[in-house]
Amino acid sequence: MVKNEDAKILKILLFLLGVASPPAPDYKFAAGSHVVAKLQKELPPCQKSLSPKIYIQKNLVTLHSNLKRLMSFDEILMKAKKYCAYQERTPFEVVRKFSSLELSSEQLDKIIFQLKTEDFINEERYVNLFVRGKLYDKKWGPRKIQNHLLLKGISKELIQKELAQINPNIVLDQLDKVISKWQQLNGSPKTNLPKLYRFLLSKGYDYEHIKNKLEQYK
Repeated sequence: MVKNEDAKILKILLFLLGVASPPAPDYKFAAGSHVVAKLQKELPPCQKSLSPKIYIQKNLVTLHSNLKRLMSFDEILMKAKKYCAYQERTPFEVVRKFSSLELSSEQLDKIIFQLKTEDFINEERYVNLFVRGKLYDKKWGPRKIQNHLLLKGISKELIQKELAQINPNIVLDQLDKVISKWQQLNGSPKTNLPKLYRFLLSKGYDYEHIKNKLEQYK
């Protein structure tokens, strides 16, 4: 059974760190940590001889384990909502974020269902924002965008559906901007076409598009 003083410290630690669970057992608190400062007055009477930093470090393994028994499902769900409200998330990211709590598959499914029901998670919205953000801001090509979305657990069908809505001329315009930026930093492509080819491929643009654009420099 978790001691009351441990429960109190866990709650404060959780709140201050703003995470779903305390850090890993080998986490090292920095000197002057705001967590340490806030816990100065919260140590159990029997531990007053220890500094907050030492107390936390000595008991972090136990605290980390005990947290699972202190948080109710509703508390975890609330933290999941806050996590998704901060920025768009995918179901995969939510599951990964809360994996340290060792929730059952049924509990995770219930959390994801509730987040979708209340529109905290919307994969189509996520893909739409991701595609346009990476295309216009990062100047990524379609291949790189797709690969990163696949890593986030988005289905290939949904990704391709969104990419198909992008005007091909917009992608080519972005490719032109990437080439222009590369020229500003590296000089004329004629002096090092293979290097530019590799760079553009790493940005996610199609080989044929790259080849056609660079024909003028041969």
